[in-house]
Amino acid sequence: MKKAAEKHVFLWRESYIDYLWTENVVAPTYFQKEGVLVYEHTQLSAYATVRELTMIQKLGESLFVQDKYADVEKNLLAIAKETEVTRKRYSKQVLRKASNSALFDLYKELFDLMRRFLYYYRYTEPHYLDLLEGKIDQLLEKQEKNKEKREYLKAKLLAGVDVGMALEQEIKQIIQFLREISKKRFEAKRNSLITTHYADALLEETARRFYLAVTQVSSLNYRELKDLLLKDIKPDINNANKRKEAFALKVNGTEFIEITDKQFIDFRDSFMPTQTGRTIKGSTAYPGRVTGKAVVLPSIVTTEEYEQFIEDFERGGILVAPMTSPELVPVFKDVAAIVTDEGGITSHAALIAREMKIPCIVGTSYATKTLKTGMQLLVDATNAEVSII
Repeated sequence: MKKAAEKHVFLWRESYIDYLWTENVVAPTYFQKEGVLVYEHTQLSAYATVRELTMIQKLGESLFVQDKYADVEKNLLAIAKETEVTRKRYSKQVLRKASNSALFDLYKELFDLMRRFLYYYRYTEPHYLDLLEGKIDQLLEKQEKNKEKREYLKAKLLAGVDVGMALEQEIKQIIQFLREISKKRFEAKRNSLITTHYADALLEETARRFYLAVTQVSSLNYRELKDLLLKDIKPDINNANKRKEAFALKVNGTEFIEITDKQFIDFRDSFMPTQTGRTIKGSTAYPGRVTGKAVVLPSIVTTEEYEQFIEDFERGGILVAPMTSPELVPVFKDVAAIVTDEGGITSHAALIAREMKIPCIVGTSYATKTLKTGMQLLVDATNAEVSII
């Protein structure tokens, strides 16, 4: 019998998306039809079935062909403006004066805002664009046999450098599009962070009123939250605490199956990729070959902790992270190589690696779960392999 990990494909991993947001935003919005969300140690991981991934990739290509990405960008900008306009409604002073029913209405408004953002943002994800990257690979394979040179040429093309190669018009358009979408994607992500502050304010006020921990409120489901705010019915805190530690949601259309407690352990283990030997594989974002000590990005929640991580980072270290973000930009000048769990050629890590010529491997799925800070690594980004040495 196949492990679930062999029937599913890892998509991304994000920190601090608790049960309330997973159930009401990510689960009903992210997948086209089916997928799995696994939460543990403050991190939510998304997996798609092979059928789902095929559907995603074909949709990504058709959106490019039909020039529908212009609509994606337009809607992301509109949602960003709307988010900024609603800022005052989520100030702590306003929330303190709001009735419980008004507070619940704000939760519903925020769920709707987040769902609309994620609906369009998902079309900028690397796995939606894989078929487009494949067309560039096919072109380069026809013209260059050496893999190292192919990866170098692809990085140059995506960085906007003329490599003196004859390109068909469609390939030119794809390259231009992939360069633009990677930048727009992270601008959209920055704008969406405002809603995180709104969510924090709502959770803190709810927790204060009902003498709960913030993480207990964020581990409620929609019905429990509604009953708490509108009927003053206290939730089963044992269930909230179980979800706070770990949970999984199987998504099948509009149906969500929750898995917690002892059943979660078996389910989670079925999704952990099997590592063979001391080598981890991913995808090349920028070619090169370096050795150095791993520096694994921990779960970080505050600006101060980001600043401390950057200050402590030793020059020549290999940054290992679920993903990178603009907050980490100051550390890249000292990085010898980048290795991430998620992402593709439009990810932030790939964008920075091309601009700064840093060897980079993305999409390893589980580098942060396997590698430890201080391990000596060989990063062969040309062949997309990380070896423990």
